[in-house]
Amino acid sequence: MAYPVFYLALFFMGGILAAPVLDLPVGAWAFCVGASLFLAWACFFHCRSLPKALCCLLLTQFCIGAGLFSHHDQAYHQNRLHTLRFADYLDVEGTLYRSPPERVDRDHLYLRVEALHIRKNRVSLRGNLRVSVPRSPSSSLPSRLLIGDRVRIAVRLLPFPGFRNTPGGSLELPYQIQDIHRLAFTKSPLLVERFAQGRAGSPKRAVSALRKRLLGTISERFQDPCTDHIRQEGAVLKALLLGERGGLDEKTTQEFQASGLYHLLAISGAHIAILTLFLYTLLRRLGLPEGIRCILMLCALLFFSLLVEGRPSVVRACLMASLYLAGKTLWKDVNLLNTLASAALILLFVQPATVFNLGFQLTFAATFSIILFQSRIKRFLPRLPFRLHEVLAVTLAAQAGVLSFSVRAFHRVTWVPLLLNAAALPLVAGIMASGYVFLFIAGLLPGLAEPAAWPVRVLLSTLLTLARIGSRIPLVTYRVPTPPMLVCAAYTFFLLAWRLPRYFRGQNRILCLGFGVSLLLLTLHPFSPERSDLAVSFIDVGSGDAILVEMPGRETMLVDGGGQREGTFDIGERVVSPFLWDRGITRVDTMVLTHPHPDHSRGLHSVARNFKVGEFWEASIYPIETSSRQLYEQLPASTPQVRLQRGSIIEKGGVRIEVLHPADEDMGPSPDPNRYSLVLRLIYGSTAVLLTGDITTASEYEILEECGEIEAEVMKSPHHGSRFSSSQPFLEAVAPRIIVISTGRQREGLPSPETLERYIRMGVEIYRTDIHGAVTVVSDGTTVSVRTTVPLPPMRTGYAP
Repeated sequence: MAYPVFYLALFFMGGILAAPVLDLPVGAWAFCVGASLFLAWACFFHCRSLPKALCCLLLTQFCIGAGLFSHHDQAYHQNRLHTLRFADYLDVEGTLYRSPPERVDRDHLYLRVEALHIRKNRVSLRGNLRVSVPRSPSSSLPSRLLIGDRVRIAVRLLPFPGFRNTPGGSLELPYQIQDIHRLAFTKSPLLVERFAQGRAGSPKRAVSALRKRLLGTISERFQDPCTDHIRQEGAVLKALLLGERGGLDEKTTQEFQASGLYHLLAISGAHIAILTLFLYTLLRRLGLPEGIRCILMLCALLFFSLLVEGRPSVVRACLMASLYLAGKTLWKDVNLLNTLASAALILLFVQPATVFNLGFQLTFAATFSIILFQSRIKRFLPRLPFRLHEVLAVTLAAQAGVLSFSVRAFHRVTWVPLLLNAAALPLVAGIMASGYVFLFIAGLLPGLAEPAAWPVRVLLSTLLTLARIGSRIPLVTYRVPTPPMLVCAAYTFFLLAWRLPRYFRGQNRILCLGFGVSLLLLTLHPFSPERSDLAVSFIDVGSGDAILVEMPGRETMLVDGGGQREGTFDIGERVVSPFLWDRGITRVDTMVLTHPHPDHSRGLHSVARNFKVGEFWEASIYPIETSSRQLYEQLPASTPQVRLQRGSIIEKGGVRIEVLHPADEDMGPSPDPNRYSLVLRLIYGSTAVLLTGDITTASEYEILEECGEIEAEVMKSPHHGSRFSSSQPFLEAVAPRIIVISTGRQREGLPSPETLERYIRMGVEIYRTDIHGAVTVVSDGTTVSVRTTVPLPPMRTGYAP
C-alpha cells in the first residue's frame, strides 16, 4: 500500500462523519472495534487473506473514529458547566488560558473555570468559559490580562448565539470545536477582578506578554492621529504577523473578500511556507548543516504557534510543516500525502469535531489538491520570471480543490485570485519579512523603528490597493446561490478523475466535458426555482423581522431584513442572504421596508448589494430624505421606488396584496415609527396572511375603524409580541388560526406574558422564531401547512424557551 496513512486518515474521518448520523453509544463502537480487530486476525491467520485483513483494519479505523467522536461529544454535553441553567448573575473563578483578542467594542476572556459562587455557595466544577466584557474608559484591566492570570468575574450565563434557519444545524458545534462549554456576559470591566497573577516562569505567559508588546508596537507606529484608532495598514500587519484580525474594519474585510484575497489575512499554509523559506535561507547563509537547520526551524515553528496562541489555521499549517521537517531529518524522502494525512489524524484525534470546521476542510482540500495537481498544471504554463509560473500553478491547484467548498460556504465566485495571487503572494512575503525585521528593530532600537516601518507601510498600502482594485473589477467576482450537492459531487468526481490512468479511447474528452459542465453549473447556477403555491417564511434573525414571500411562479418579495441596533454583525450578509441563496434565489422582485428601525432595515443594505432588486416599497408617510437614505444608496438608480398608503392594492404572482396601514397623513413633530409601520394583507385563493410590522394598539384601532375585512388565517404577531399591541378587538377581527412571533432568544420582555395569554385564550397555534427557528407557512390557496427548522409542535400553552 503506497499511502497507508492516507487511507487510515480517510476511514478515521469517515467514522467521525458517520457518528452523528448513526448515533450509537460509545460502548457499541468499542464492541465494533473489538469485532473488526478479531475479523482482521481471523482473515490474516486463518484465511491467509491479506486484502481482507487490511479491509477489516480499515473498518477498525472507521469504528475508532466514530467511537472517539461519540466519547468527546458525550463528555462535552455532560460537562456540568455546559448543563448549568441559572438565569441570574453569579461569580466565576478561573484561569485565563488565552490572551484577550483585540476587539473594537469588547474584550473576550477565555477562562478555565475552577469554581462558581451561586447564592453564596461555592460550587467546584471544570469547564471552559468565554466571557464578553464591554470596553470602558473606567477600566482597562481585561485588555491587560495575560495567560495564567486568575480572575473572579460576576457574569450572566448566555445561550449559544446563532440563527436556526437550516435543518440539522447546531448552534453549539462551533464552540464545541473550540472546546468552549458556555458563554457569559458581564456588564462592566469593573466586575473583573484579578486576584492572582500567573506563574512568572511560565513559557506561555512569557510568550503572551511578548505578543501583547508586539501588538502594542504595531498600534503605536500605525496609529491614525485624527481618530486615535489604528490605521488599516496596521490592522492588516497584525493579521499577517500575529494572526490578530480584530482591528479590520468592515470596508477592508469586504474588499479582501470580494477580491478573493481574504485568505491571505488568515495565517495558514502559505504564510508558514513563507516563514519557513525565510528561516531556511537565513540558516543556510550561516552555513549550518541541513539536520541542524531542520531542528532549528522546528523550534521556530513551535515558538510561532505559541506566539499566535494556537489559532487553528496556524496549528494546522505548523503541524504539517513540522511533520515534513521531522521526516526530512529522520529520512531522506518524505511522502507529502502521508504527511498531510498524519497531520489530519493528529488533529482529529485531539478534537474529532474539527472535521466539521470549514477552515479544516479548506486547508486540507487545498493542500491535497496542490499535491495532486500542481506539477501537472505547471507543465501547461509558460515559464515566467521569478518563478511566477510556479506560484500560478499552486494557486490554480488550490482554487480547484476548494472551489466547491467555498461556493457553498461563501456563495461567492471570484476569478480575480487567479491573477492577483501571483502579485499578492510576493507582497505578503515582503510584508512578513520586513514586518518581523521592523518588530525586531523596534524592540532593540526604538529610535530606528520609524525608518524600519517605512518599507512595511509602502508594501501594506500596495496590498490594500490591490485588494481594492480587485474588488471593483466587474464580472470577475459575483455572488451565487447554494449549488446542489449533486453538482458539487460531480465537480469533485471529474476533478479527481484527472488522476486516473487512461482506460479507454476518448476518456480525456469525456473528463474534459464533464469537468467543464460541472464547473459551469457550480459557478453560474443556471437553476431558477419555481413554485406552484404561496410560501411565507419568517426567518430567524434574532430580535428583528425578515419575511420572505415566494409566490406562485418565480415572484419573490422580502419584507424587512432584520438587523442589530448595535455592533458590527451584519444580519443581511450572514443570515438573510444565505437564507435566500439556499432557496436558489438570485433576484428579489420586491423589497419592502415596513418602517425605518434598525432591527427591520439594516439587513436590507447587504441584500440590496447581493441581489438584483426589482422594486422597493415603503410607506408614503415617511419623507424620502430621512427614512432610508442609506438603503437607497445601495440600490441602483434605476430601481423603481413605490410609496404605499392605505387602500393601495397590487397583484403579484397571483397574490392580491392589500395595504391596510398607514394612511397618507402628517406624522407630527415626534412620530413613533412603530405606529406607522406598513401593514400588508396577502390573499391567495381563500387563504390570507397578515404582515403587521411593529404596529401599536393605536394603529390597530385605526385599522379597525378604516378598513373593512381584515380576517387572516395567518398573522405575524405585531411588534414581536409586545404588550402594547395585539389588542383583543384586533385579534377578534383578524381571527387568526396561526400566529408567528419573530423574536430573539436574548430579547427580554418579548413576547410579553399578557400577549401570550391572549393568544392562548383564543386557542391559536403559536410559532416563535426563538424556539422553532425559521417558520415557513405554505398554502395552495385552500389549505395551510407549517414547516419549522426545529421540529417542535406549536405552542398552545405559555411555556418559555
